[in-house]
Amino acid sequence: LRDHHEPIISREIFEKVQTELARRGSMRRGKERYSGCYGLSGKVFCGRCGAVFVARRKIRQDGSIYLAWRCGKAAGHKECKNSRQIGNQLIMARIRKEVKLRFGGKMDELSDEQICRIALEKVVIFDAEQMEICFKGY
Repeated sequence: LRDHHEPIISREIFEKVQTELARRGSMRRGKERYSGCYGLSGKVFCGRCGAVFVARRKIRQDGSIYLAWRCGKAAGHKECKNSRQIGNQLIMARIRKEVKLRFGGKMDELSDEQICRIALEKVVIFDAEQMEICFKGY
């Protein structure tokens, strides 16, 4: 029943959540799934084979954490030549640069996580030098 009682959240937020749930649900094929563990989860794709990139988290000897992304197909030892992993910092630096070009300083105060969740639709990676960054509604 629509407009039956006073809502807890706005209709706009409800619709956005429904869209995101549908997007995540459509990713459930075989082993592919949306983990939501990182801001880029489910949003980074291989420009060569189309597979979703998977995150690799490593703890360095100094205790710092290194996060990198790699083609899911190549990580599973399947046929894809895009086998090099790309650091999360490099991807986010490119995203931040593109955000600055498209939106000016409007998103400067947002964290990387917030930019990924609010504005980023997908990133297609061909190699460390060539990425296609797509934003929601653009």
